[in-house]
Amino acid sequence: MLLGDPSFAKDWLIYPLHSSIATEDQEAAFLVPPPGIRKVVLATNIAETGITIPDVTCVIDTGKHREMRFDERRQLSRLIDTFISRANAKQRRGRAGRVQEGLCFHMFTKHRHDALISDQQTPEMLRLSLQDLAIRVKICKIGGIEETLSEALDSPSAKNIRRAVDALIDVRALTNAEELTPLGHQLARLPLDVFLGKLILLGTVFKCLDMAITVAAILSSKSPFSAPFGQRAQADMVRMGFRRGDSDLLTIYNAYLAWRRVCQTTSASGGKEFQFCRKNFLSQQTLANIEDLKGQLMVSLVDSGFLSLTDDERRALNRLRYSNNSRRRHQQFFEIPQRVNLNSENDAITTAVIAWSFYPKLLVRDTPGSRGLRNVGNNQSISLHPSSVNKGHNEIRWLSYYHIMQSKAVYHAHETSAADAFAIALLCGDVKADMFAGVLVLDGNRARFALPDWKTMLVLKVLRTRLREVLTRAFKQPGKLPTAQQERWLEVWQKIFSQDAHKENGSTAVTKA
Repeated sequence: MLLGDPSFAKDWLIYPLHSSIATEDQEAAFLVPPPGIRKVVLATNIAETGITIPDVTCVIDTGKHREMRFDERRQLSRLIDTFISRANAKQRRGRAGRVQEGLCFHMFTKHRHDALISDQQTPEMLRLSLQDLAIRVKICKIGGIEETLSEALDSPSAKNIRRAVDALIDVRALTNAEELTPLGHQLARLPLDVFLGKLILLGTVFKCLDMAITVAAILSSKSPFSAPFGQRAQADMVRMGFRRGDSDLLTIYNAYLAWRRVCQTTSASGGKEFQFCRKNFLSQQTLANIEDLKGQLMVSLVDSGFLSLTDDERRALNRLRYSNNSRRRHQQFFEIPQRVNLNSENDAITTAVIAWSFYPKLLVRDTPGSRGLRNVGNNQSISLHPSSVNKGHNEIRWLSYYHIMQSKAVYHAHETSAADAFAIALLCGDVKADMFAGVLVLDGNRARFALPDWKTMLVLKVLRTRLREVLTRAFKQPGKLPTAQQERWLEVWQKIFSQDAHKENGSTAVTKA
């Protein structure tokens, strides 16, 4: 808007600094402007401590920031506008005058600074999820979860600790007695939250590991898609061109695969890689970071003993582990073993694995064709974030999601993926079968599924039991292959979830009751 005024644009340069902007585009803010031109940097608190722009001589501090807080009761993140602390104000003041004298204008009163705002920002333990911390307490064997966390300097409330424990029980990481389950032991060995850790473990068992570990790396980092200043509509159009499987996550994975193919088929000069990323509004640096994080997660998975490698595969992983990233002339990739990666291109399987991993993070459209979605975990009304590839596709009945964020009065689901009713009934939560009514009830009436006949119900119950046995063995005896009988059941499951068979049978055999 400002640059649209010719009289303003000729004398000023404006650079936004925001986490959604590609790293390469942010670097322009560090350039010294030509003589007679004034530079303005519009920054979030990314500029508070993370970067220093040498030629900044004046800082205008609004006195506010947007802070992420996790609501344990509703199991959602809230992005709230709040006043900064005195420590934040000092950091902002220090952005001017790092290498030369400068000025800082704080847009709030001295009375507010001295008497009303806090000394320090709210500790993370009081505003972020306690689930990861709780599971670390159990793996370290330092006492009960509530007892240990209540002894912290800034201890969370007993209610929030209880809610975090209940959430871990819900994902089967803890028993009702607050002991680690076999799944919980495996999750504790991975440097991820429980949902992303579960995604990698299930991705290994159900042979779509490349998809799972890439998605986990993306959600642990940030989306490689960027929206340059003034080009959001064009960037959104390009992103939709990568749409796959009615899934935000598979859409990003699809873009990652396209980038990887370009890197693996071009020379070390990187010219075509740069052109590809600029054309498709992708951050080259973010994609490289995702690939590096994939390697680290692969190392953690192997070191945990859950995945066994051949000698050649281990040597290849070690070369990646000990290589010097800063000296690479060419992006290095570790090829996921084919035996655990047969299904990464199968949308029916990958979306099912995502739904199973993220459960109970599940949305349902109670009225077909309506815009309204309900969170099955707490019956709350939810909207899709405007950037979702599923926004406006009201024919999709079930959606898994990674997180919900409250912004002002709106609750938006992020990183959604379409889920099939058959997949949900097969491996999400606990089900109770009512043979006479022809209905499966999920987790105390969170959802109900109508089946066409008793034979379908019997098949689903048997397959569900056998797949549970496969997972139990995998978690209790990590690194061991399934038995011959379990392999046969996996083949049955694989056949049911093959693309063609699933389209013909899977989505129609089970419907929402």
